[in-house]
Amino acid sequence: MSSDNENRLIDTARFSPGIMMIFVTYVASVSATIGDLRAAAEGKNFRGVRASTSSQNSNIPVVHDVIRKSAMQAIGIFVLTVIGSAVLITLLSDPLDERMVHILNGLSRISSSVTLAVLSVRVALWLNLYQSYKRINNHHDQKLKKLMGTTAIELQHAVRWSVAKVFLRPFCILLVLFQEGTDPVTIPVSIIAGVSTGLFVDFVIYKCRRFHGRLRKALSIAFVGVICFFSLTGLVFGTYFIAEVWDDETADEDSTVADSLWPLWALLIGLATLPFLHVVTWQYCKFISKQIASLHGDGISSELSTHQRRMATSMFLSRRRKLIDDDDKEEESENGGPAPLDPINEEGNTEIVGASPEQPKTGEDNEAKDKHVTMTMSTEEGDVVDVDEVPSTVAINNDDENDDDLEEEDAPPTMRELWMDWKCCGCVRGREKTRVQKAVTFSVWFFYLMLCFICLYILVANMGSTYQQEWARDKLPFVFEKLYRYIDEGPVCAFDNRGADSNITTFPDKDAAHDAGFLVLHCGACGACSDWHNLELEYTTRDFLALESRKCAQKSLLGGGQDKLESCLSEPQIGFQGQCAVCWAEDIICTRKHCTYIALQSFLINTLANFEVGEDTITAAACEEAHCEAGNPGHFVSCSGATRRRMNVTSSIKRPGAQQCSIVDVDWAELFPDPHPNA
Repeated sequence: MSSDNENRLIDTARFSPGIMMIFVTYVASVSATIGDLRAAAEGKNFRGVRASTSSQNSNIPVVHDVIRKSAMQAIGIFVLTVIGSAVLITLLSDPLDERMVHILNGLSRISSSVTLAVLSVRVALWLNLYQSYKRINNHHDQKLKKLMGTTAIELQHAVRWSVAKVFLRPFCILLVLFQEGTDPVTIPVSIIAGVSTGLFVDFVIYKCRRFHGRLRKALSIAFVGVICFFSLTGLVFGTYFIAEVWDDETADEDSTVADSLWPLWALLIGLATLPFLHVVTWQYCKFISKQIASLHGDGISSELSTHQRRMATSMFLSRRRKLIDDDDKEEESENGGPAPLDPINEEGNTEIVGASPEQPKTGEDNEAKDKHVTMTMSTEEGDVVDVDEVPSTVAINNDDENDDDLEEEDAPPTMRELWMDWKCCGCVRGREKTRVQKAVTFSVWFFYLMLCFICLYILVANMGSTYQQEWARDKLPFVFEKLYRYIDEGPVCAFDNRGADSNITTFPDKDAAHDAGFLVLHCGACGACSDWHNLELEYTTRDFLALESRKCAQKSLLGGGQDKLESCLSEPQIGFQGQCAVCWAEDIICTRKHCTYIALQSFLINTLANFEVGEDTITAAACEEAHCEAGNPGHFVSCSGATRRRMNVTSSIKRPGAQQCSIVDVDWAELFPDPHPNA
């Protein structure tokens, strides 16, 4: 990648499309969830919500208030979690490797594409484009009614857990995308844009539901089509960023990402996947609808009309519209018109208006109309508090037997008991589910857990790599001072040029070696790898030794420790002998201890075979040099003696000229003309 492209791509990290689209989904999904809960709670009585009236709807304002407060509590906890997670992850991930910044930019756009694809399906469901989904909706309401239980405590738990599940589903992806927040404005701007767009999506859904017939269907299809278009756009641009790092066609300096076919392939895959996703959802809804009809009959579909289903926007707009209508009716009443209905106050409860004790009464019903009831609700601590006063439209029930029945009922469960009652995988083992439903649920959970594992891998690898890279940068100046500043001065390892029978020994300096008739083999004192056999291996394996030694390190991760490492290094693929293999094994163990996360990150940023050494780019090779060669804490150089930089051999690890010994007297190609058997 060219430096211009790198700077341009890094600048785009000031905004994260992935974070934005996740919060768009959060707003729309939480809105739909709260709407479903409110609809399911209508006509349901809860212990702890009391009214001295037999009307089923008398406790609706109180129940709605419970749902609103419980949902706001869950949202508040999530907001605090987001703030804490974003700050912590940003601090631990800054600064990121430049290649990883490109990968995160690509993943952000791809995740926004996937989120929009899922949102397009959910919007189609919310707008009832799949007609068979109506019966599923109403069956879902029945399940919600059961989930809500029969007490206020159970209702609060159901609301909090339902909202929490919406937040938890994409949270693992959100944690990864927080690593884009090295610029302080990235996360706040993305979240604000996401919440604003989510409210707009919610409003559009609300408006689409105001229409009927073909117009509603046409507007709904157009809206879903717009979402699909932006999904394809995000997929193409996300692949563009990934190709900058991974596509080998763009590796040359003269090549650009325009030469890559990855974005084109991504577009074709997206064009095929989006229609397929909607068709599969449509057919699955038909299948589930038939299953519900066979179990419960067609009557279930008439319990709740689609026009009654609510989103967050409809709650506010509907309440505002009702207040206006009630004001109009009150004016009519004052002018001799129809009697006013009781208006709804700001808290969503019915206010007391039009009640006059002097009004004539005819029968029990008229008598009840003039009376007021106080609605109370039990809190989690068991206290009973007044909620609001509402006019009763039905005769007041003063039967003492009801109070006795309430006292005899079992005590409601505590919030702790409700949280501890959660059963793992109960959704997969559900008795009411068919084999197809269980298979789908299992597949969804499997892929979700795999996604969480991948996100955890990326998150841990990046945070650990950032820490290890910074630590290596701090140590590299000391390494340079000790190993390279005076590399051509001091002791040398020399031989008397008699082939395999040569006498190899250490001299105080090159002049002493020359005076004794010896030729300099490498700078520095002789070590465990300075014998004839291992010197030959150092030269003949120069192009693949680093990669093969890494393979041995990967094998040792499965167990075996240093013994297994030494055995691997002694195998014919490399062939080190004696103490030299011990030095290499100790170096690999040291590298594994101090550079593991850099190696894990290399799998993500296409640097697995990159052994570049330098202060600007910290690879696993640079980390190994910082920690394991100069006595801080490893002593690989002094242990092995012969290293390729000391031998003035150019290897797969590219090094500056200042790090190569320049006083070597031998031509290695003449000394060891035969290639390695496995070269």
